[in-house]
Amino acid sequence: MVRISDDRLDIIVRIPYNVAMKDFAAEAFELLNTISIIVEKYNLLEKTPRTYGKDIKVYPSQIRTIVIIGHNPGINVTGLAKRLEVTKASASESITKLVENGLVRKTKDANNNKEVLLHITKQCQLILDDIDKRHERMFRDFKSILGELQETNYELVIKFLKKVEFYLNKYIQENR
Repeated sequence: MVRISDDRLDIIVRIPYNVAMKDFAAEAFELLNTISIIVEKYNLLEKTPRTYGKDIKVYPSQIRTIVIIGHNPGINVTGLAKRLEVTKASASESITKLVENGLVRKTKDANNNKEVLLHITKQCQLILDDIDKRHERMFRDFKSILGELQETNYELVIKFLKKVEFYLNKYIQENR
């Protein structure tokens, strides 16, 4: 990934928009810059495993899988894929890695021998407990900030983010 310095990004982004955005340019740039930083850090996080125990490495994509299986014991691959919003092949690949690491086990459905049900192992339950505690702290912080917003302000933030998504989608489609 090519890293553009903040100064260069500032010049690239601000010059074309100064005329169109006038007084709003600084505020819009700050929001877009913050979103950009969040995306960069999210992408870095996706590549960074969390180590549990001596040698169990769990990637964020696997964490989502663990959370879904752990809170929905006996879920099948189709249900997991739907919840993850990925293909069944992608969900199966994630499951295979978790099974190899001893974190997930597969069982056959007693009523349908072709159906494979998924469960986390006892070892994985400790990981899930840690994940749940971390998520609880994070979402408590989010809730305290969002609780300060008036409903109309919250709706404006969502509206702004959806507009950013619209332009990102438009840009992606134009450049395919």
